[in-house]
Amino acid sequence: MTLHITKKLADKLKISPEVEPVGNELYSWRANYVQEHGFRFIVFMNDASRFTVVLNEVKAVKLKKLPELFICTLREALLSISVNPDVIDRYITDLGNIKYAKNSDRKRTAQLNKNIDNTWWALRSLTDDVDLSYYVNQMIYNTSGMDAVMIPAETMLDKLSVYGLPVRKCRALDLNVRLDLDGKDAVRKLRVPASMSFERLHALLQTAFGWQDYHLYSFGLFEEWSDNYYAIPDVELLLAADGDEASPDSIEMTGLKLSDYVPTYRKILYTYDFGDDWHHYIEVEDIIEDCDDGLPMLLSGYGDAPPENVGGPGGFADFLEIISDPAHKEYEHMLAWARSLWWKPFDFDNIARWIGGNKKLRNVVTANSVAVPEEKAPEKRSGLPDEAVRILNYMKSHPDRWGFVIADAPFDYCGACGSPARVCIDDNQAHEIGLLCDDCYNKVLSELTESKIPDIIPKQISVKGRGGKAYEFELEFFIFPNGMLLKATEMGKRKRRADVHGEPGDDFNVLLETLKQRIKKALSVTYIEKDAYIPGDTAVGYIEYNRERGDCDIYIDGYPFTWADLEKNISSREGWKVKIEFACADDELE
Repeated sequence: MTLHITKKLADKLKISPEVEPVGNELYSWRANYVQEHGFRFIVFMNDASRFTVVLNEVKAVKLKKLPELFICTLREALLSISVNPDVIDRYITDLGNIKYAKNSDRKRTAQLNKNIDNTWWALRSLTDDVDLSYYVNQMIYNTSGMDAVMIPAETMLDKLSVYGLPVRKCRALDLNVRLDLDGKDAVRKLRVPASMSFERLHALLQTAFGWQDYHLYSFGLFEEWSDNYYAIPDVELLLAADGDEASPDSIEMTGLKLSDYVPTYRKILYTYDFGDDWHHYIEVEDIIEDCDDGLPMLLSGYGDAPPENVGGPGGFADFLEIISDPAHKEYEHMLAWARSLWWKPFDFDNIARWIGGNKKLRNVVTANSVAVPEEKAPEKRSGLPDEAVRILNYMKSHPDRWGFVIADAPFDYCGACGSPARVCIDDNQAHEIGLLCDDCYNKVLSELTESKIPDIIPKQISVKGRGGKAYEFELEFFIFPNGMLLKATEMGKRKRRADVHGEPGDDFNVLLETLKQRIKKALSVTYIEKDAYIPGDTAVGYIEYNRERGDCDIYIDGYPFTWADLEKNISSREGWKVKIEFACADDELE
């Protein structure tokens, strides 16, 4: 195996490799070391398939064992996409020992950098090496236009067919998952690999039931169900075993797989949101020893799941009553609220595609999609992909019957170009019209509002704070029907933010300069620090308060505080006052 490494990784390994020919691309890999914003990780990419292996939290001790760690994680990453263990053994044997070479291919380097960008997205919610690798390997990449796209996981499966063995072969579990809704239960039947981690099972259940991953969760394992609602599970798995919710016998679930406990325990209670307390009763109905299906997959299902924060089964019953009666005085408000939380009625075809179907077909208009009347559709505007034109045509033909929601992170793929998408366009009945990435969304809104997209929008800016220290901020730009938004988020763990709103036609460079000044002003003051007294007469902080998060009371500048922590800060002064400055207005309140 030839591993073409960047200069950053070569310096870390303290070696000076020479340029080597690529040879067979299936056994040729690229790798880069990334150390930024408190993260240290290595991304490996296969030349033939762009299949990716991520090693997170790489320190000196891991660098010393890099070949062994890569092979171990590669094996687990291939198992995560249901590759036949016999094929994995053959492939790893053929890889042989790692021979380092100098990376000199610009095209491959650009592809590797794109995979690193997608790893950054994954790091927002994942830490495990295999889960990070799985996330990046499900991404869609353009190769030469919209008709030529590839998914690393599927491409790797195709390349491994060279061994003449069944490429897919794994032990699978059929799960019957029932969400208890007091008689209006929602049920999903899923087939998953037994090697699936509990954290990936959580992500799968979020998709299957339309949750948005806003809250904490746990798994309880039982040999048999108990009639007692508050029965203690035989095994309890939590995100962190030392958290406030943990019992002395609880186990941290990181890295644990279903196969570690099944079939000893065939009944699993998945509890999501410790406020509303949604109980999902999972039963292992069947174990398939030599499954060759593409997993995971949705086998069947029925029943609508609730929107987030609806208030438990009772609140969901009230919600259903209101949206079933267009004459109800709360009907429009309730639909708008549900749409803001990405709620949709259960659609088997849509959820099946999201879970494990062919992601290349996600831009196909299904029976539940909103059709555009041909006679009202405006002519196609040049430069827009067909799917973007379809969405634009609907928005123009139905100006009062569409809305949009922008998520914090990508949750699917753009129907127009295949890039990670986080913008959903829907109608006023919460039916999805289309999914778009940031760039395609701005192009559609630019055509709709006849406004101009700036020629150059930097992806990030550097702003100097106190003492001349430079801080890096990621930039986001969005066009709205009535204006535009330029938003900056600090790169790293603190995630401080600033934004500026503009009117249609405002100069982008003026907005950018205004944003920089706001950031400089924020960086010039003393911020509240955890486990410390206020050092001066004044301290400020970007405060987020959301009791639904459950893991702490309040966040200041991205750091968690309890009320006791806050009291320690302010108790150092005999007299004090709180001053609130609104982020996007000139008004101040004391």
